[in-house]
Amino acid sequence: MFFGILFLLLGIVGLFIYEYIRIKPNYVHFSNITSNSVTVSWNTKTPTAGSVRVFVGKTILPVSIFHSSDRYFDTRDITEAELEAVESTASNIVKSDDLIVSIDDFETEVKVVSMGEYYTHHVTVTGLNPETEYSFAVGDTYIFREVKDIDDSVVVTTLDTPEAVESPIPAYGSIKNA
Repeated sequence: MFFGILFLLLGIVGLFIYEYIRIKPNYVHFSNITSNSVTVSWNTKTPTAGSVRVFVGKTILPVSIFHSSDRYFDTRDITEAELEAVESTASNIVKSDDLIVSIDDFETEVKVVSMGEYYTHHVTVTGLNPETEYSFAVGDTYIFREVKDIDDSVVVTTLDTPEAVESPIPAYGSIKNA
């Protein structure tokens, strides 16, 4: 009995180590930083599912396990979920015998139910507060690793909200000789 439990624990630890190595992010970039969003992109050596967890300030632990809430998904998975919602809405409208369409016929909630496995991951984190420091953990479904970008930055500060948006003043011309 003791050896069975020990074998099970060693198997779980081994699986955890394998997953931790498998999801190792490479070439992490924090980009498209606005007052309420940041895009996190990275590569992995093997195709994996990709999602991001967000922390205000610096994360306390470098690894987190089994977090299902507050995750942001790869943009390709979001697009797939949006297309499924549109398809569901279209089939609801077609099934309707009368010519009246109600809000109940529309799929208004987009949920990612299946995640694709990719080498390159691109996740846009939205709903952030202006002028706030955030750190990120990337992972698949179960294990998340704290990341720093290629500039060795662990924390990203969102921009402030501009008071007004100024229209650009374009310049026009032509090039006569390269």
